[in-house]
Amino acid sequence: MATGASALDAEPEDDEAAFSNAASFTAVGEPGLQRLAVYWAGRCAGRRMPRRQDIDPLDIPWALSQIFVVERVSAPQEWRYRLAGEEIERAFGKRSLRGLGLDDMLSPEMARRVRARWKPLAERGCAVYMHGLIYKAADRYAYGGRLLLPLADGADDKVTGLIGMTEVTEPHTSEPPSGPSLEVVYIDLPE
Repeated sequence: MATGASALDAEPEDDEAAFSNAASFTAVGEPGLQRLAVYWAGRCAGRRMPRRQDIDPLDIPWALSQIFVVERVSAPQEWRYRLAGEEIERAFGKRSLRGLGLDDMLSPEMARRVRARWKPLAERGCAVYMHGLIYKAADRYAYGGRLLLPLADGADDKVTGLIGMTEVTEPHTSEPPSGPSLEVVYIDLPE
């Protein structure tokens, strides 16, 4: 990471997730998430991260139902959904996530945890990979992976948003499956 600080510095004290760092996208296990990482890296065009306008949904039709684009708004840790695929909207029980912030979708406690988990992406421009109960923050239980990739619209690499994808490997149930709750991995990006 650019500052040399550990992403784990942002770990919320009361978060049951396990946190770690990785040096590359080899930490990502799900094939669709790996494919999105390759697409995203190919759109960087010599920059550390692509701009929002570098991402063309027509290039990734295989991912449309599972991706989301979120913008960073004026408050340093506020996020607003611009686009979400059908599978994402269905998981949150919403017809549309467009224009919604984290507080509109999650309980105050869960919105705070999500902001804390996304903080290294916002401040340091790292990618975030999550594996485990990926919809637990929305009180839904499905096992799988989620990848969050930063977007920057200026030459200064200041994060202005993200593109993410969620890949469910075990379907939603009314009860949590056995196994780990959630692992959050912060992935360094090349300078």
